[in-house]
Amino acid sequence: MEIPDWTLERYLLGELPLDDLERVRTAAASDAVIRGRLDALERTGRELLLERPPARVAAAIRERAASPEARPRLRWSAPALAAVAVALVAAVALPFLLSNRKAKEDTRIKGLVPYLVVYRQTADGPERLGDGTHALAGDLVQVSYQAAGRSYGVIFSLDGRGVTTLHLPREGSHAAPLAAGAVALDLAYRLDDAPRWERFYFVAARQPFAIDQVLRAVPVVGGDTGLRLALPHSFDQFTLTLEKEP
Repeated sequence: MEIPDWTLERYLLGELPLDDLERVRTAAASDAVIRGRLDALERTGRELLLERPPARVAAAIRERAASPEARPRLRWSAPALAAVAVALVAAVALPFLLSNRKAKEDTRIKGLVPYLVVYRQTADGPERLGDGTHALAGDLVQVSYQAAGRSYGVIFSLDGRGVTTLHLPREGSHAAPLAAGAVALDLAYRLDDAPRWERFYFVAARQPFAIDQVLRAVPVVGGDTGLRLALPHSFDQFTLTLEKEP
């Protein structure tokens, strides 16, 4: 099946119509080549953003545009050039740009559910971690979310000692507003030496909610905690567990 890269990029962003979304999802499940292309797009976008964050590119061009030596050769304004710089980065790294755009059509996100993507920083670059991946104390991980049309959310992790760490929001009493598209959290997270596992939770909803309502549903560690929290059906949940090496 021939699927262009721009379609795969929109699939990663959750911006395809429902029929096209299902077509790509079905193809990816049965075609190793398409799965490999999706992985490559994610990896390329992630690496580019690590090397050239849009804000840094825009700032560099604004600085160059403000330089007296550069002005005689410029035909565009500095703000316009900065916008072009960001657009060029976006064209390659769409799945990982921080986006403040709201979904304009509900049909683009029907069938999607909120989820997390977790990467580990390695000497060879970012490594995507799946559910059940083994991890070590000291690993530096970066968490991204896809809200899939939900408006508010909480991201936290629970370790083998029963310690809960909030990642989004980092403070406050209520769930954070969620942006559209694939959004990387501002800060990476270094795993400590807690035993057994580190479990990441993403709880999202269409209406505001109190963080305490979610944290009260976190089970006490002492055996199999289970994956799903006892929350009303109006909440969507996603869980990813990293198995800690002994």
